[in-house]
Order: sequence, then structure tokens, then C-alpha cells
Amino acid sequence: MVWTGVTTTGTVSVSITGPGTVSNGQFSTYGLFSFSGRFDTPASASGTYSFSNYPLSYPILFPPYICNIHLGQNGLWTAYLP
Repeated sequence: MVWTGVTTTGTVSVSITGPGTVSNGQFSTYGLFSFSGRFDTPASASGTYSFSNYPLSYPILFPPYICNIHLGQNGLWTAYLP
């Protein structure tokens, strides 16, 4: 079944392993999910992230179909200690 103009929303939560080594306050990891960043201060960090072609399947209740999509996104992130 093929259709166009379908819109869906949702939340996908994925855990990945850390970047490993931190060198000169910078860190990164690359793969299906990629991110890089640096410690801006002892209590904050910032950087970029991206992922592409992340597969996701979800049911459409009537008729009983499965919708298969691939997600992609990139952007900026920040983190702060309270």
C-alpha cells in the first residue's frame, strides 16, 4: 500500500554508548547516531548531533497494516549541571 501526505508524530527514545575518550575537553562518536561536543565550562557542555535512516515500524489499526519509515534529524544540544 502506497500513499502520500500522511503525517504522524511521536517520540523515539534511544540509548547509545558514550563517546569514550575526552581529549582537550572535546568528545565525539560516529555511527547511525553521531554526536560531538565540548565542555564549555566545568558545569556545561554543547555540541551537535545527527542521525539518518533510523528504521521505525508502527501499526495502523484499520485495516491492520504496518507503516515502515526512516527517521533523520540533526541539530544542536546543550547540557548544564543544576
